Amino acid sequence: MKNLSGYTYFMVTAKLLFRGFQFRSEISSDIEEWINPDTCKIFIIKKSFDFYSEEELFDIIEQAGISVKEFINI
Repeated sequence: MKNLSGYTYFMVTAKLLFRGFQFRSEISSDIEEWINPDTCKIFIIKKSFDFYSEEELFDIIEQAGISVKEFINI
């Protein structure tokens, strides 16, 4: 797996927005629903005011239905 450390919430959501993903709704003050427009798959992102761990970021990428390589290259 490529290095997935050093990404903040804002960096992750900016990459997703650039890729065409859409914010769907806020579930609570720290959890959001996003949607993959290609597959209509809904996934959850937990807001973080620090850096995401590799495991957290891998989980987001996996839920979004994109590859790690694609995420890094966005």
